[in-house]
Amino acid sequence: MSASSIQTIHAREILDSRGNPTIEVDVSLAGGATGRAAAYSGERDHAFRRIVIMDSE
Repeated sequence: MSASSIQTIHAREILDSRGNPTIEVDVSLAGGATGRAAAYSGERDHAFRRIVIMDSE
C-alpha cells in the first residue's frame, strides 16, 4: 500500500454559519497525512447544480 492510499474516511453532518446542514469529511492516508473539508451549502448559479435531499423528504 502506498503512502497516498486512503486509510479512512469519516463524514458527518454539520451546520454552516446560517444554520443550514452541510457535510464535513475527514480523510486519513496510509502515510499519516490527514485532511478535512466541508461543502459550501449556499445557493449559486452554476452549470452543475446539486440536488439537496433532507432526511425528512
